Amino acid sequence: KGYITANKKNLKGYHKVLVDDLNYYDTARWTNPDGQVNKGEVFTVVKKVGDMYLLKSGFYITASPNCVKKM
Repeated sequence: KGYITANKKNLKGYHKVLVDDLNYYDTARWTNPDGQVNKGEVFTVVKKVGDMYLLKSGFYITASPNCVKKM
């Protein structure tokens, strides 16, 4: 059910939010956000799904380097 990748962009790790009021979602979609996170918050990324990150919490955020940065 899972896979291992050698692509460093897809490896899990801690990511910090760089912008104010970043939306998060309960599925990998861009409509109807479930809430917002604040600038400076840090999350554990499980994997990259398209142009979003799946977080350890089960929510999704953008994978844009303009919005989040790997620590």
